[in-house]
Amino acid sequence: MEAATESHTEILRDHVPDGEQLQEYYTGSNNKGTTRTIAVTDRRLLKINQDEDTNQEEIDIRSTLLTGPSVTGTRYHREEESRAPMQIFGSILAVLGGIMTFFGVLGMGNGDGSAGVLAVGGLLLLSAGIYIIYEADGRTSGDVEITVERSGVENVTVELPQGQVDVPQAVSRVVASRHSE
Repeated sequence: MEAATESHTEILRDHVPDGEQLQEYYTGSNNKGTTRTIAVTDRRLLKINQDEDTNQEEIDIRSTLLTGPSVTGTRYHREEESRAPMQIFGSILAVLGGIMTFFGVLGMGNGDGSAGVLAVGGLLLLSAGIYIIYEADGRTSGDVEITVERSGVENVTVELPQGQVDVPQAVSRVVASRHSE
C-alpha cells in the first residue's frame, strides 16, 4: 500500500480511532466533485462519499464490522475482458509486416524504389503489431467487486474500478484472520 497522502489522512482521521490500524484504501473522484474512499482497517470496512458543492460539503459514511460473529466470509469477483481479439489482430499485423519487410529487403538490390517503400511499410506494420500485442498483454481488465457475507443481515458489496484489487484482498485477509483465531 502506498503511503496515505494528507487528503486521504484528513478524510480518514475522524473515522479511524486510535488502536485501529488502516490496512488498505482506495480513493477516487468523478467529474462531479464526488470523492469516494474505501478503507479497510483491522476491524472495519469504511465507505466514505464526500460531495463538494460550491455552497456546501456533504459526507456519507458507511461502516461495516468485519470481525463480528455475523460475518461468514467474503466473495471476490472480477469481470475479465477478453484480450484475444487484440492479440490476434496484433499478430496478424506483425506477420504481415514481417513478410512485407522480408520481400522489401529482397527487392532492394534490383534498383526498384518500391521495394524500399515495401520494407519501410513492413517495418511500420511489424512495429504496430508488436505494440498492440504488448498493450493487450499489459492491460488490467475488469471491474472488481468484494462482498462481505453476513448471516442474519444484508451482505455488503463494494465495487471498485478496473484493476483495484488491493482493497478486496485486504478485506479477505481481515475476515479470514478473525475466523482463524
